[in-house]
Amino acid sequence: MLNCHKTSKNRINNSEIGKRIIAISIFLSLSIFFSGTGVVNSSSGEIYIVINSSLGNISLEDIKKAYRGEISKIQGKDIVLYELPLDNPAKKVFIEKFLGLDLESYRKIWLVKLMGGGSIPKVAKEDEIIKNVSAQDNAIGYIQRAVQSDNIKVISIK
Repeated sequence: MLNCHKTSKNRINNSEIGKRIIAISIFLSLSIFFSGTGVVNSSSGEIYIVINSSLGNISLEDIKKAYRGEISKIQGKDIVLYELPLDNPAKKVFIEKFLGLDLESYRKIWLVKLMGGGSIPKVAKEDEIIKNVSAQDNAIGYIQRAVQSDNIKVISIK
């Protein structure tokens, strides 16, 4: 009976490893596919960080640390990060200008997190980011346009 249990446990572990390998393969395939798209800077260069009001006052430094993968909690709360798709010019502006990273370094940070079983930013279009950040406690995202909502705090960065 014990041997069956060990075999079952190994299958679960192998299944989990298989899922991670598939996720990493998809991530790498998409990275390679989109790496040649010629992402350019947005015309205005202005980015707006949107924060669910449940987080109250948080610093830009905490937001940078979260998007650099250095922290996963702010004010003791697990945070949920949203980011724009790779083909959106604002993503490159956000990563390079706000985070001070190149795109490759940014990808490596989140690939390591993914391989370690950690959560990674959820990719969504601007309208989805606004909707999700507004509805989800402890959520943070960035977009290219200013918005107004009772549930969102907006910070403009250049």
